[in-house]
Amino acid sequence: MSDNLQKFGPIELEEFVHSSINSMLGITPSSELLQSDLTKEDLELTRKALNSVLCSVAMIENENDLQKSLKDKLPNLEKSQMETIYDIFQIRRIDIMKYMVNNLNSLNSPLLNNFNWRLKWVLGSSTLASYKEPLLQCDFVFKKLNDESFKQITTELSSNEVDLILSCLESAKTELEQTDN
Repeated sequence: MSDNLQKFGPIELEEFVHSSINSMLGITPSSELLQSDLTKEDLELTRKALNSVLCSVAMIENENDLQKSLKDKLPNLEKSQMETIYDIFQIRRIDIMKYMVNNLNSLNSPLLNNFNWRLKWVLGSSTLASYKEPLLQCDFVFKKLNDESFKQITTELSSNEVDLILSCLESAKTELEQTDN
């Protein structure tokens, strides 16, 4: 694929990358590349491979990791070509991520629609350690995209499991705060 991308000039590369993303989104390209030495089959294979690469790096948040991953997945490109692809990717990243979400939704797997939780309060710390009855009850309601029926899953958690969930949520919050800074 990198070899095919190398054959494009700067303007043709920009047009091709935008056209590839548009085709991923279901937008028909207005015109094919006029100055291309590639066959239609090669263009389509290159387009699909480029879209696959762009989707695979779309969730990488760290810019240095993103650039490194793009460079690893698109070897042999000149620096200017890599910068062009990266710049267009940054502009169209939201479109690519929306495509990925829509693609995931089209698999028709159940999605979390609603949840409900109930917490039991235990008075006195001495009995909390020996308390064997569930402290937290969670109801998760799932719904398939094109289905009107709901599926409910109920789970009950003991005090140790509640502690584990709270510590996981706290560490996730800390991790998110660190990545935002």
